[in-house]
Amino acid sequence: MLKRDALSNPTSCVSLDMSCLTNNKAFPRLPLDIERLILECSAYHDRLMALKLVGLSRRVQTCRNVRPGLARIDPILYRHVTLEYPAQAEAFVRTLENSRKNPNFFATQVKILCFAYGIDLRDAVKILRACRSVTSLASWLELSQLAPDSPHADLESFAQLLTSGTLQLHRLSMILHDFLCVPDPDFTIPVLQNVTHLDIYQGSDHFGGWSWAGFGQLCHLTHLSFDLSLSAPLETVNEILPHAPPSLRMCIVLLSTRNSMLSIKQFCSDNMALENMAAGKVDPRLVIGTNEPLEEESRCGGLMIVHLYDDVLKDWSFVPDGGDDVWEKAERIIDNRKKRYLIEDRGAVK
Repeated sequence: MLKRDALSNPTSCVSLDMSCLTNNKAFPRLPLDIERLILECSAYHDRLMALKLVGLSRRVQTCRNVRPGLARIDPILYRHVTLEYPAQAEAFVRTLENSRKNPNFFATQVKILCFAYGIDLRDAVKILRACRSVTSLASWLELSQLAPDSPHADLESFAQLLTSGTLQLHRLSMILHDFLCVPDPDFTIPVLQNVTHLDIYQGSDHFGGWSWAGFGQLCHLTHLSFDLSLSAPLETVNEILPHAPPSLRMCIVLLSTRNSMLSIKQFCSDNMALENMAAGKVDPRLVIGTNEPLEEESRCGGLMIVHLYDDVLKDWSFVPDGGDDVWEKAERIIDNRKKRYLIEDRGAVK
């Protein structure tokens, strides 16, 4: 998340030479490439640190009289942009319009972009147009939450950006029904053809009416996830999987209490169909989870994952190398099931 006040408060918390800043000659001067690596690695693995290091790296460059760009903190900072609130989106649009950076900076450096709820559609269009090299996009904008006076042209522009070949996405999380349905999603559109990880956000209420045209031809799709409202029949899952492409390796179904009077615990209690799905008996690619808290005893013998909203936001905002995202959690479930069945098979042979 971009916070302008943090940029104006640089810190000298990194143990570099900095003798020119501190007048302390007790520390030997490090080679410039070592300083650069320390700054960049610190920024890459800690976003709050990156915000502080932007100012610090500029001070080092000024003091050392080195060429700009030696410590490349700005590209790391802007590589992933998460906008949770309208004010953040408005501030980022102002940055795009008033920045002194190279005109192509945002077009080439922003790779991961996340729009949470309540972002103005016009701001979203401006940002997507400016950040043309985005490869991971999460857009949780809902038509019902847009301002009543939002021009229809903004809606058309947003849909056009997503249906054209402008964006080359590898990961997409989106409410497809609101923006890509006429009357159901056309999975042959260019923006989906290179997607490997697809999260269909809040779409289960509409799945029954979709034809899933072109879904089976998404030859790069390996990971699929969607949230399933408890008000929707569990059999919906069985209706989707036959449409999936042969490349699909994993399908995560996150149970949600949205539009339901049942709790997750009540839904899971003595639900044999759900237990069979969680155990991989219906389809070995299936992993069941929930985006709400769930007691350990209700997780189908440890075969369900719990992935809360903050986890989802982190997944689609930024996960450093080795981060434990929902796909890693699901992979562990699949591996544990295989090990369990292997042990059971060996026991049966004996």
